[in-house]
Amino acid sequence: LEWDLVETDRVDLTDLSFDISDVASSDHVFLRMHYLTPLHHLRVPSILNSPNNLPAANQVSSPYNPTRPHGSSLFGSWVWDPHYSTVTTLLTGRPRSTETQGIGGTYKIFRCPETNCGCNCNSGLGSDDVPLEGDGTVHLWSDKDTWTSVREFNTWTTDFPMEDDAVVIPRGKLVRLDVSPPRLKRLDVEGVLDFLQNATANPSTISLQSNFIVIRGRLTIGTEAAGYRGSAEIVLHGDRVAPTLQIGGMDYGSKVLLVLGEMKVYGEERTRWMKLRETATAGGNSAVVDGGREWLRAGDRVVLAPTGYDANECDEMTVASVTDEGFHQRVYFTEQLSYAHATSSVEHGTKTAALQAEIALLNNNVVVRGGDSPGFHTVKEQEFGVHVLVTKHADWDPVAKRSKVSTGVAHLSDLELRHGGQAAIDFRYALRFHDLGITSSFVRRATVHSALHTSIGVTRTNNATVNDTASYHNLGTTFLVLQSQQTSLYRNIAIRTVTEVTHNGAQNRANLGMVPWDLWPAGFHVEGSNVVVDNVAAGSERFGFKMPGVECEDTSQRAVHEFTGGVAHSAMIGVGWRGNTALTCMLYQDFTVYNNWNYGLWAHVTCSIRAVGLRAVNNKVGALLAPAGPAPLTHRYNSALHWLVQDALVVGFSSLPCNTPRPPKHDRHAFSQWAAHVGLHTGNVVGSINFGIPEKYSWD
Repeated sequence: LEWDLVETDRVDLTDLSFDISDVASSDHVFLRMHYLTPLHHLRVPSILNSPNNLPAANQVSSPYNPTRPHGSSLFGSWVWDPHYSTVTTLLTGRPRSTETQGIGGTYKIFRCPETNCGCNCNSGLGSDDVPLEGDGTVHLWSDKDTWTSVREFNTWTTDFPMEDDAVVIPRGKLVRLDVSPPRLKRLDVEGVLDFLQNATANPSTISLQSNFIVIRGRLTIGTEAAGYRGSAEIVLHGDRVAPTLQIGGMDYGSKVLLVLGEMKVYGEERTRWMKLRETATAGGNSAVVDGGREWLRAGDRVVLAPTGYDANECDEMTVASVTDEGFHQRVYFTEQLSYAHATSSVEHGTKTAALQAEIALLNNNVVVRGGDSPGFHTVKEQEFGVHVLVTKHADWDPVAKRSKVSTGVAHLSDLELRHGGQAAIDFRYALRFHDLGITSSFVRRATVHSALHTSIGVTRTNNATVNDTASYHNLGTTFLVLQSQQTSLYRNIAIRTVTEVTHNGAQNRANLGMVPWDLWPAGFHVEGSNVVVDNVAAGSERFGFKMPGVECEDTSQRAVHEFTGGVAHSAMIGVGWRGNTALTCMLYQDFTVYNNWNYGLWAHVTCSIRAVGLRAVNNKVGALLAPAGPAPLTHRYNSALHWLVQDALVVGFSSLPCNTPRPPKHDRHAFSQWAAHVGLHTGNVVGSINFGIPEKYSWD
């Protein structure tokens, strides 16, 4: 079987299955193909590889006909089920002549238009042919005539939307938000909603508040050419017992901003994080930013990342004033620093390891946040924040008798996402890109902080981009990429990744050693062929980076699969991975790992391992490289397994007291303060992958 992947109007199937026919002879099978978007036009296969040389035109061209949604072809009988969006074909393997060598063909399934389609494909589409913004006329939210013109789409009868009203902005309407409306029950954007952009800063914040927001049209704040000026916020309300958003049988939960159309946010362009030029001492009230000229301003909120062994030694500060010192910036705070944030370098010969503390900007002029429940619990009490979901959804159109698939796209630049995520509910991340296929969605120069779940998750989505973004104080893994390809993560920082088993004192109530390693959170957890370059994990109660390396020898794939240039410090394990792999040799390149309580680099995988350009400073174990051979019961041995450390600088504890106490939130797998300090711990393991973290004594 073969599917045509060239036609621009094609409809791609989501899954298929083969079943043996129990009503026909054994040379018949059923082929079922399920589609999110039902067909308008179907071509079923012709006979191929036949000496009869049947022409390519000998196909049955079958427009969709609701009165006769079935037909037959040289390849078998077929039927279309509109309720399940499924084409079922009874395939026959019986040859039509003794000379026939085989039967094969191509399914072609189209949406209109197609030449001579022969069906009324546009019936029932309604306003799909109308531009989202109509004729471009701007309708102000504060104008009563705006709501008079869309009365038929709304159920409320007042002049303006009131508190707890459900508001629809229909397709063909461009509404400009020039005031802060009352808190809505639900807002559906089918047309266009944009925030007022003044030539000068708005005197007050324009605030859009609702329990649910569903975007099928377009929501814009600022433009890429001119970032938003003034102050704007989107606030989602709700709690764990509030009604949920249900669309077409799908339950999207509470307190959700659902993007099935376009969400384009461009705040004021500002760098999100930088490094310190010199050590900021505990008890002091200033820091020098390396190259931060004209970056911070009085009133900004910033966080200084930990540089010791405890991921929680962060200082969240308010900027009192700044002075530029050449290309650098000295920042004065309104409070004193509680911890030291060290900057230094270690040199040996031609090799240098730069160990610099980081500082991140938390605020921005455009904010998306989770709000408190009026008269009920706060966001922090319920650990229930906003969930921004960019995904696709299929609705059945009973008039057109087909599904209408809405696929979201989000361009999010220079914004602050605060109090996002919903703790202990699977996949309710602060921001999630899900099931988008190939997308143009991106996040750049954003800050995500005080998140109650994963900060940014990319799942079943290809080509997404997350650049120059900072996340601070995150419950669970911070940046997560799963079942996705060619996603790019450049120059991001994850500060203070917290595990659920220590959150809010949970370490006093739970057996920390019972949590399997695959549930340990990380600053960055990325799987698949993706590009992860020059990112920083600055403080994690478990992993800095939890991800495999790349294939050693195959450099042809580096454009779509690269993992290099990272820094991991103040974690339990800086960079690590374990388990089976399809790679023959796993490469970790140009990593700096320092002040990690257990391991700087830990790799225990079923292939060879190479560490090139490693800089490991003041870790209990600089690097553990343990390639694992076949399990003993297989009676096999892989003589090709090897490990290699090349162009590395490994530095031990030169100034740290040997009795430095273990960080309080590490579990039984963490080394005690009395454990031996080891530079490289290596060796081939014949006994396959063990099912636990290496024991705490390195000589075990």
